Amino acid sequence: MSRPVRQSSALFYRAKWRVFCGWCEPRGLDPCSASVVQLADFFLFLFESKRLSVSAIRGYHCALAPVLRQSGIDLSTDQDLSSLFRSFVVSCPPRLPRLPAWDLSLVLRSLLCPPYEPLQSASLRDVSLKTVFLLALTSARRVNGLHGLLAEVHHSKSWTSMTFSFTPDFLAKTQCPGQHSFDEFTIPALLDFVEEDEVDHLLCLVRAVCEYLHRTRDCRPACSRLLVTVSDPRRAVHPHTLSK
Repeated sequence: MSRPVRQSSALFYRAKWRVFCGWCEPRGLDPCSASVVQLADFFLFLFESKRLSVSAIRGYHCALAPVLRQSGIDLSTDQDLSSLFRSFVVSCPPRLPRLPAWDLSLVLRSLLCPPYEPLQSASLRDVSLKTVFLLALTSARRVNGLHGLLAEVHHSKSWTSMTFSFTPDFLAKTQCPGQHSFDEFTIPALLDFVEEDEVDHLLCLVRAVCEYLHRTRDCRPACSRLLVTVSDPRRAVHPHTLSK
């Protein structure tokens, strides 16, 4: 039984397949019965003419493999294609990953000072930035996970923790349709680890979310998501905005 494919993955595969069909058409080739030699020519075209990276070409490899497997061509085991991709890597070695250009300790120190503190007198924009950053840091969620959080946040009786849950339509990046949905998660208050008179308590997520919910109460329950835009009309913030 084939594994279900997310809608975003299906769109990705179809886009790659259309490019391959567009390459085959002027050459009089049937894309569904292409030979290994013809596939190698296509990958060379992507590498030499389109100047695509090796990882991008591997994306085409993954997109074409399920269709061509029905014609008896298994791209995953073909040694000639494997050798071709090795030559791509030798010709264009991958760049070493660069370390982030920002300093976490510097950011955290900045969040202890104006314009983010005192929190009660900070602007909604600054409260939002501080809340989103602390939420991303403490929850270790992807952007789409932050975007899918419900505005209804539950807290313990003495506000020593907060429990976050997701909207019913939330689908994680690594989750396929029909799979078990992601469960809620709980984050403890920082006061469980530092004293109230210590400056680090200003980095408490529970404290920031309390202030954020208070500032955005005017758009509840019209907007069911936790994170909303700063400007009117208030609506759920777009994932691209969260990334930026």
